[in-house]
Amino acid sequence: QKHLWKLGLIVFVVVWSIFELTPPAGRDLLQDFQAKARSKDAVFSNVVERAQQLQKQLPNRAYGNLKEAIGTNDITRYFPFINAKGEKEPSTYVLNRLQRDASGIRDVNLKYRSNGANNPPTQDQFKTYVGGTNTGTWQTISMTKRVVAPVAGLSAYGNGPQFIADYYYAKVTGLSDTFVDYYVTASDTKGNIFNSPIQHVYVAPNTNPTLTPTLTR
Repeated sequence: QKHLWKLGLIVFVVVWSIFELTPPAGRDLLQDFQAKARSKDAVFSNVVERAQQLQKQLPNRAYGNLKEAIGTNDITRYFPFINAKGEKEPSTYVLNRLQRDASGIRDVNLKYRSNGANNPPTQDQFKTYVGGTNTGTWQTISMTKRVVAPVAGLSAYGNGPQFIADYYYAKVTGLSDTFVDYYVTASDTKGNIFNSPIQHVYVAPNTNPTLTPTLTR
């Protein structure tokens, strides 16, 4: 268990990063579009107004309505925090990113495989999801959600965050003297799937499985 805490720490960091990018609750796309935009002008207002009109006619077509309302307008300037440089259709890329962020999380799982003590992650097979002859079989653990409460009094001063990310955690047991590959996979309510990069950790031999607390003064 010497290095098992490192695995838990790294998993926590990976999952926290995921949910900083992918908020945990589904939101209305048009509301998200308005809330996240910067430097709004008359063109932006016209897009929103047109999208609202279309939404009344076709309420189950949020993405299509907004895309139609945007038309040939360049919306990248309203979302400078989304890097669309080099994209063939920058406005569509931005809209797709907003759609993904607004979809909401359905489930989160930790995937890990134990490769044994003699297989350090130096070859490509340990760096791919498919693996190879020396990799173990992926094991799946459903991660537990923990809701992060807002800091009391922060919003009163105008400093409250627009969204607060929840985080997910999992406990891995039964590993000893082995190299472990792992990643986190999350899916949203629209069926989109996000896989984090594969990470690696070595779990040292578990020479003392039953830890006895020591009283210190």
